[in-house]
Amino acid sequence: MLNKRWSVLALAIVSLGLAEGLYRAGWLDGWERWHYDLFHNVSGKMKEPQNVTIVSMDNETILSLKDEPMVFWGPHLARAVEIIREAGARLVGLDYLFAVSPEEWLKKLQGPWLEASRVFDAPLRRQLSMGSIVLIGLLAPRKGEEMEILLPVEDYLYSLPNGVDDVGIANFFSDSDGIVRRFVPFLPVGEGKYLASFGTLLALRAKAEALSHEAKDLMEQKTPLPIRFLGPPGTFKRVSMARLLAPNALEDEEVRGLKGKIVIVAAEHVGFQDLHLTPYAHSLLGREGGMMSGAELHANICETVLRGKYPREVPSAFRLLVGFIAVVLWGSLWMKADPWKGLVSVGIVMALSSFVSFVLFRAELLLPSSFVHASMGVCFLGAMGLRVRREERERKRLEALFGRYVSKEALDRIMLSSKRPDLGGEAVEITVMFSDLRDFTTISELLEPHETVELLNGFLGRASEAVLEEGGMIDKYLGDGLMAVFGWPVPFGDHASRAVRAARRIVREVRAMEQWVRERFGSKGLGQLRVGIGLDTGVAVLGNVGSARRMDLTAVGDVVNTASRCEAATKELGWEIVATLETAISAGLNPLLCKEVQFKGKKSPTTVCCLEEEREGRGQGR
Repeated sequence: MLNKRWSVLALAIVSLGLAEGLYRAGWLDGWERWHYDLFHNVSGKMKEPQNVTIVSMDNETILSLKDEPMVFWGPHLARAVEIIREAGARLVGLDYLFAVSPEEWLKKLQGPWLEASRVFDAPLRRQLSMGSIVLIGLLAPRKGEEMEILLPVEDYLYSLPNGVDDVGIANFFSDSDGIVRRFVPFLPVGEGKYLASFGTLLALRAKAEALSHEAKDLMEQKTPLPIRFLGPPGTFKRVSMARLLAPNALEDEEVRGLKGKIVIVAAEHVGFQDLHLTPYAHSLLGREGGMMSGAELHANICETVLRGKYPREVPSAFRLLVGFIAVVLWGSLWMKADPWKGLVSVGIVMALSSFVSFVLFRAELLLPSSFVHASMGVCFLGAMGLRVRREERERKRLEALFGRYVSKEALDRIMLSSKRPDLGGEAVEITVMFSDLRDFTTISELLEPHETVELLNGFLGRASEAVLEEGGMIDKYLGDGLMAVFGWPVPFGDHASRAVRAARRIVREVRAMEQWVRERFGSKGLGQLRVGIGLDTGVAVLGNVGSARRMDLTAVGDVVNTASRCEAATKELGWEIVATLETAISAGLNPLLCKEVQFKGKKSPTTVCCLEEEREGRGQGR
């Protein structure tokens, strides 16, 4: 017991060590991300957005302004921003890179419109100069690892009260599988210079904490932070920009709903490319996956920063403790459980750990399911390995004990049985068979010694095969016969039926030997070979019997004596198979030829039956 406990403890430590190595090496990232995405899909919409609304340049807006290229939408954007301000919004974010201004573009054309072009974007520049507006910039990769920052054109940049500090970087951080799950609050754009991500800057400006300790803490954040998604694509409320440009826009209930909100103005019409993979992109649980617009991603990041609470991984000590408890509790079970049941339990435990991880996920705590699963998987494989090694040792021990008594199939049944035979002695109901060749003494006198052995081996080989194939145990060879036991060490419930089938087969095998005997010993005048078989069913004590120098497996009890008497009675009765009525009933037979016989040493007569196949249904009844 102590060795077993130490084995389980050692297995638990090894399992945790390997799982920790796999986890830290990143080999479990794919499995962990799948779970993380699954939790989002199962959760669906987790919270109602409280702070951010999207004003969408949607299909309706495109259709209402279809005669004007978007590069000339400056006055319309200015009007939309003006309405947003008048509706009482806290802050406006324009998720649109102003890479060129209409004025600069028109200057290149040189024409009569040159004078008018100088004031074309004055309304938009005026709105920018009023503050509470954040624009976007982009980090564009160049050759090698160099990055170039693309800022709004100078006309707009200089209109912003804080210049470049009113610009947020719109790039997203994606994992190696291309899915956006985390964000980088501040991105380096030069030596010692950082710009906040668009969503981060919106949140900080809305809190009026652009230079607060919180911003400094975020700037020092070395690893990306998890985005606390509020729900799948479509969770954030959208207002069409066309509604803001309509007459009497401020009378529109949806427009008035912008009061107190951070408003992100973004293009979301047919054909726009600002779509990204998120945890909701998978088609899971019968739900069609979908991509999320950049505006909604920025909105989720903004809400995450505003709340100031980020999904965080549980401490490593807690993670290791959970894994340790799991592998210790289940490792001891797997050391003795059936492999298939163990495999099912692995699935159950993994599902349970995933559920615990899901509950913690809803509480914004991340317990890596992959780590627990890896620990359980390694522990299970290790337990199975130790089990195989232990069972191999046990098999060798049982082979040494039973190998010469039972068939390989029976030995396999012993190995698969949850109960091992008690070699110290146990009382078991069995069926005992005694079998020998009739008149063997006379036969042996007609043969040379080597011929006697040849004939005897021919009979015993066939008889033994019949016994072993029916799951019986050959207890011992008795000169020209054998003693066999059915029902131990393999506990077959139909041991009587097996014994009857084996006896009938032995009779058939002896008859089949006659042709071989005539060919081999035809000149010896051996006559017809006959066999006598006795069967009885009852309780016997089985185990190792003998002295300290030599022990043998055998059965002891009245059932053994009765079976031996039945075999001896075959000569007097002229039957080849003599079985007690108990054996016939246990085998489910209803023999018509039965007789009461007084065996020596028995006080009462014993009812015996003829179970030869060709005699069933013939002769006198009992």
